[in-house]
Amino acid sequence: MSAPTASAAGDTWGISGPSFLILYALGFAVLLLAAIVMRHRILGPTDTPVAGPSPLGPTELAMIGGNPRLAVTCAVTNLHDLGVLRPGRTRRGLTTTGAPLPPDATPLEREVLDAIRRAGELRLESLSALVSRGPAVTACRTRLQGAGLVPTRAQAHDCRQALIPLLLLAAIGIIRVAVGASRGKPVGLLCIELIVTAVAVVLLAQRPAITRRGKAALSTARRDSVDLRSGGVPGQRALALALFGTGLLWDTDPALASQLGLARPSGNTSGGDASSGGGCGGGGGCGGGGCGG
Repeated sequence: MSAPTASAAGDTWGISGPSFLILYALGFAVLLLAAIVMRHRILGPTDTPVAGPSPLGPTELAMIGGNPRLAVTCAVTNLHDLGVLRPGRTRRGLTTTGAPLPPDATPLEREVLDAIRRAGELRLESLSALVSRGPAVTACRTRLQGAGLVPTRAQAHDCRQALIPLLLLAAIGIIRVAVGASRGKPVGLLCIELIVTAVAVVLLAQRPAITRRGKAALSTARRDSVDLRSGGVPGQRALALALFGTGLLWDTDPALASQLGLARPSGNTSGGDASSGGGCGGGGGCGGGGCGG
């Protein structure tokens, strides 16, 4: 009995390294699942019926996707199709033609046109930086939040609050690493678990861009406008870009896409997980304490 007693006495907090690794992994799995479920509920439909902006135009659809700069690009594309904007003298510059705006122009289109008129000529990236934080985008976001299509500040805050248990678990793991390392215990595997925890927290801590109701609205709009996947025609191209991305403009008008400085669509969607094997490698350093401190 003296051998097990001596062994237990040498364990940090009376818990062996392998046991702590298992407990930490189980706690991480449970708390991660709880955080995901809470996030799902927070971003889910509310009980009170809301009336969303109807019909949803390119500005609203781009904003539902959490991309105000895409909304600006859609406005610029439509203004170009209407003959209100044209390429400027400088490379990738945009300027006005002097043609009047149609009466049904959106607030964002009016703001885009006003910004270019004031500057004389603007590149899309500069225009987006100016207008994507302007009153038209802000008002659009507020309307979409009221419709439950875009998360509010309170919802984003609640999503972050759901991560507190995971942060507490990580704090326990960090303390365990510090104590274990000070006592000469191997802590490599626990460090890997902490890295995985940190990655999960960082990913889930990002401000949510869309609610479940917003996803449904966007999915419905894409399904109803599947014929625009080819890029649409002038008058429809802004909607096509809002739904399916700016890469479509390279198919219908590569000259305009180049003038706007849009990125060419790439077929390389390599999303390989760069998992580099870490701690306790080489020479069986994981033995005994199991790298869990």
